[in-house]
Amino acid sequence: MSDNATTIPSFEPVMKALKDVTGQFQFGTAAREYVERGAARAQETLTGFHDNAASLSRSLEASAIHGVETYANVSRNVAELAYRNAQAQLGLVQALAGVKSFEEGVRVYADFLKNANETNLAAMRGAADYVKDRVTEGATNARENLAKVFPRAA
Repeated sequence: MSDNATTIPSFEPVMKALKDVTGQFQFGTAAREYVERGAARAQETLTGFHDNAASLSRSLEASAIHGVETYANVSRNVAELAYRNAQAQLGLVQALAGVKSFEEGVRVYADFLKNANETNLAAMRGAADYVKDRVTEGATNARENLAKVFPRAA
């Protein structure tokens, strides 16, 4: 191999030419202002994205807390209903132990069933209304928060 293949040509003439050109080249006022406005717009956009991301995180956190609260309240209500049903059944056993005739036992048991069904049905309706209200509230909050984060999509 020859020495010409391994030597790198000098960039000195290119660098000198660039130095001569850049020494005479200056940006105009309009160009500087354009770049400054572009940078300011980019900063505003970046700040907007950051604020929207933080808002979305808060919205997701609030939605998760809302869901957990709803689940916890429904679970507590189910446990309370089960406890009241167990107490009512123990009361039924005590009442049946004190009956003197078969007819009286049937009447006590029928009253128990009627009261238990009414109580359980009211509790289930209340739970369904509660869950419906909480889901509606959560959906409304989510829609409002998403509209804040993505105003063009709303």
